Amino acid sequence: MYYGVLPAMTQTGQMAVVVAKPYRLVAAQMRLFLLQRIALLTVLTAALLAAALAVTHYTVLSPLKRLVETMRHVSQGNLDIRVHIPQGDELGAVGRAFNRMVSALQQAQQKQAEEQRRLALLYDVNRRLASVDHWDELVDLVLHVPKQVLPLQAAVFIGYQQQNHRFTLEGAWGLSSVALAGLEERLTHVKSPTCLHCPACVIHAEARCPLVAPNFLQEDQSLLCLRLAHGETTVGFLFLIVAREERLTEARLHLLNALAGELAVAVAAAQARARELHLLASLKSVDRAPHRLDRTLQTILERTLDVAQAQRGAIFLLEEEGGRLRVRASHHLPQERLDAWLGLALQGLHQSEPVLIEQRYLSGGQTEYLAVVPLRTGSQTLGAMVLAASRPYSRHGVMLLSAIAAQAALLVQTARLYARLEQHAILEERTRLAREIHDGLAQNLAFIRWKLYQMDRWLQQEAYGRLSQELTLLRQVVDETYEEVRDLIEGLRLLPGRTPAFTEVLEEYARRFAVRTGIRVETDIEDLRLPLAAQVQLLRVVQEALTNVRRHARASRVTLELRSTPQGLLRLHICDDGVGFDLQRLQAEGKRHFGLLTMRERVQSLGGRLEIRSRPGEGTCILAWVPLDGKAAPTGLVREEEGHGRDSRAGGG
Repeated sequence: MYYGVLPAMTQTGQMAVVVAKPYRLVAAQMRLFLLQRIALLTVLTAALLAAALAVTHYTVLSPLKRLVETMRHVSQGNLDIRVHIPQGDELGAVGRAFNRMVSALQQAQQKQAEEQRRLALLYDVNRRLASVDHWDELVDLVLHVPKQVLPLQAAVFIGYQQQNHRFTLEGAWGLSSVALAGLEERLTHVKSPTCLHCPACVIHAEARCPLVAPNFLQEDQSLLCLRLAHGETTVGFLFLIVAREERLTEARLHLLNALAGELAVAVAAAQARARELHLLASLKSVDRAPHRLDRTLQTILERTLDVAQAQRGAIFLLEEEGGRLRVRASHHLPQERLDAWLGLALQGLHQSEPVLIEQRYLSGGQTEYLAVVPLRTGSQTLGAMVLAASRPYSRHGVMLLSAIAAQAALLVQTARLYARLEQHAILEERTRLAREIHDGLAQNLAFIRWKLYQMDRWLQQEAYGRLSQELTLLRQVVDETYEEVRDLIEGLRLLPGRTPAFTEVLEEYARRFAVRTGIRVETDIEDLRLPLAAQVQLLRVVQEALTNVRRHARASRVTLELRSTPQGLLRLHICDDGVGFDLQRLQAEGKRHFGLLTMRERVQSLGGRLEIRSRPGEGTCILAWVPLDGKAAPTGLVREEEGHGRDSRAGGG
């Protein structure tokens, strides 16, 4: 028989050993004991597992779930949400790091949105600046664009011209007329303030600014002064007046400075365009007199330096005789560099486009940018203009210099043509005077001399009756000689092409002729712009015609008409009511009247045609037609105009 030992628990809680027999009973009890213990261990294990799962869910799964949910919201664009993990372990550190990341992402997004708004504003401003056509539109844009950044109470735009250190009030809004008048008055006395290079600054009522009066601001106002600068050049100032409690953040100031930079570029470009247009327009009104060419070129050079923002310059011209290159205008050109610039000008004569040269000087390491611009008209080169600046020339600037050089070359050529024309006119006038003196004054003097010898002989013979007759005749000849001398003097005194105008020259000559001769002159003269050559020739035709009236016509009235026609012709009619003459008989006898022949040649030199109509007792008409475009007058048009001019003379015929 087998015995078994079974563990047992006494009532007092102490372990005991029970010896039982037989063995089967012990084994059965042993199995029951083990099953109870296994069940107890299973329950304990399940409880421990449940507790572990609960702890894990609270400390790990729930925070992870919240983190995942927060990440989902962040991925959808909600950057205001944050994850809350109070633990101080690694998971809590992850949550705090995640929150910091979301905060950084939110700040980056806010900064990006602010930058987008800034870029959108700058883009809109540049788009509007690109469409501005007039200065007034630009001033209005400069004054109102800052309202998109700050709630303004007023704004003032002050322009600055660096060339003459002059301030101008370009525009304003929100200010009283008294404040504007005081500001404009103050700007006239400010020459070189210390704020030409200062950054944006805020001025309160008690602060001082060299551009505004102390009482310009009210106590509850602040003034934000923005300097409009393009590079290192100040082009103006923008005053923005806001409430004093208005918060001027760094972001706002940054945006306003960016706007000021964009506006300054537009203002500088507009000022440059204005200077360029003023320069090109002023070239048409410069003095074109040949004897003032050097002064005119000096004016052009100084204005060009101002527009091109260059510091030194010179204009060289080729002499007409000898082809020697000489400097005719210069500005701040050192004498020691004259030969070098002369060589550059010689090189520029062989170029069709401006030549740009960059030079670096060893002393001081300064860089100078030279532009050699040829003065050309067509295929002819008249000289060159050399400019030196401290910065490179833009493509637009080079094109502008070419346009200025072309205008200057045309002016030089015109001045030289004027000089040649004046020289030709002087030679022609000398020839005319010589002929007039020979045909009139010299012959009259010879006649007077011969009569004086005769009178001396008759005086010795005591032929007083004959002497009295000769004295009467001699007095008439002297009077005619005197009138001829007066005609010559009047012809020399009046020179067209200068002040007064050609119309006034004709009117004045007709008036003096009427006063001197007693012959009434009726004028109908249209104010026409004629070339100098046409003015000279037409004036000589009028003088010759009126001289013939005084000498031969014995007229009491003369009509002088100078007008344009619908056919593009200039019509000149000079008619008198004198005795007239038989033109056909004069031509048949082969007699040549040099005055009539000269008038015809003068009109033909202008491409025109001259007709002479006269009958005995019916007066004389001089009719001339000259094309206004400088071309030869078509015969058909002249014939048609002849029909209109038949009844215009004073005497008929």
